[in-house]
Amino acid sequence: MSHYMGRRQALAIIGMAGLAALDVFAKPLSYESLENDFKTTIRILTEAYNLEMEANAMYVSFSERAKEENYPNIAYSYKTFAISEKIHANSFAVILEKLNCALDTGTSIFKANTTKKNLLTSVRHEMKKINEIYPGYLEALKAEGHKDAIMSCRYAYLSHKQHTADLELVGKYTENFFLIVAATAEARWLNYHVCSLCGSTSKRIPPAFCQICGKPKETYIHVSRP
Repeated sequence: MSHYMGRRQALAIIGMAGLAALDVFAKPLSYESLENDFKTTIRILTEAYNLEMEANAMYVSFSERAKEENYPNIAYSYKTFAISEKIHANSFAVILEKLNCALDTGTSIFKANTTKKNLLTSVRHEMKKINEIYPGYLEALKAEGHKDAIMSCRYAYLSHKQHTADLELVGKYTENFFLIVAATAEARWLNYHVCSLCGSTSKRIPPAFCQICGKPKETYIHVSRP
């Protein structure tokens, strides 16, 4: 009998502990608590959000200029990159919203130059993200360990990095051989798709799974020509 009562008491204690735990998790965290727990994460994601929204505006303007100058493939590539950047920004915005952080969602304005100069500008921007900005973000995010923030930044970093080889070629030859670079770009057959989850881009129909986030190819969206 005493053994039976002991089990009942134990179950009661476990039950009360479970209810207490549920009560704790049910209480919404205050803004102050979130800000204190993830202060660095909020700062980095806010900066990353602004960075990607500015890049989105930049590539939209570069696409329009390339189309005006009769470089349809370059315009198509820039439109694709603009969509990818917006996906990154949206991913950061979702996490920031969960952290009760308000964002300035005003529209960025970017004035395009000639397509030649725009190519060089985009190479500088992208290589800085690949070599400096995102590695720095990922290192700084480790301390607070917000898994979604780390994953989102990693996806953005890897989707930028997948263009490294093309960026290096464009950066190396555009200044002195722009017409050859442009002709080579225009001779390509392109059919862009972008992963709606991580922003990964593909110049062909994507494989069965996204090479960055591992999700099925159904997460990809087809990019129509501008």
